[in-house]
Amino acid sequence: MRLPLVLVPLHVLLLLLLPPSAHATQVLSMDLGAMAAQADVVVHARVLHTGPVAVTDRGDVLDEGTALAGGHGRLRYETRVLLEVIETLKVDSAAAPGPRLSFHLAGGRIGRFAQVVAGTPRVVVGDELVVMLERRSSSPVLQVVGFSQGLWRTAALVGLDPLARSDRTGAELLPGPAGDVAPLIDVRPLDALLSELRRVIAAMAAAAPEGGRR
Repeated sequence: MRLPLVLVPLHVLLLLLLPPSAHATQVLSMDLGAMAAQADVVVHARVLHTGPVAVTDRGDVLDEGTALAGGHGRLRYETRVLLEVIETLKVDSAAAPGPRLSFHLAGGRIGRFAQVVAGTPRVVVGDELVVMLERRSSSPVLQVVGFSQGLWRTAALVGLDPLARSDRTGAELLPGPAGDVAPLIDVRPLDALLSELRRVIAAMAAAAPEGGRR
C-alpha cells in the first residue's frame, strides 16, 4: 500500500488545488470477511478525542510538544483517535481493550505544518463508528484495516433505522485477490453490519484450531 505524503505550511496548503487522481492512495480491495479475519480488534465505539502525534522512523510515538522541540529526525504526522467502546465484536489477547482504546489515522497537523494522506478517513468528537483495527508490525499502535475500508461512520436519521457508511472516495481501490473491486461508498443498515460481523467472527472462531484463535 502506497501512502503519498505532502508536507507543507498550512497557508500554502490552503492555496493548493491538486487533481485528486494524481495523489490517490492505492490500496487493495478487501471484503468484510477478509477485513474481519485480518483485524486484531473490531469494535462499535464513540469518538471521545482526536489529536496530533508524530511517529519517528523507529516507530516511537511523540506528542505535539515533544515533536515541536525537534531533534527526532524525520517524522510522520498522524492523528490519534480515542474511542469509548460500545461493543467489542473481536479482540485478541494482546490488544484486549477496556472501555477505551485508541488508534491512529495517517496524516495530521503539528504547528505550522500539515501532512496529508489522500483518502484518510476524517472523524470528529462524537462520531459513532464501527471500526476494524490491526496492530502495526512490531508496534502496539492500532490502525484501520484496509486503510479506509475498515471504518464505518454511523448516522441516525429521523424516522429511519441507523445507517453505517464507509467512504473510500479519496483512495484508488485496486482489485483484490479474487479480482473484485470494493465500492467507493459502502452504506449498510447499522444493525445488519453488526449482525454480519458477529456472524463472520463467530464462524472464524469456530473454525480456528484450539490455541490458534485470534
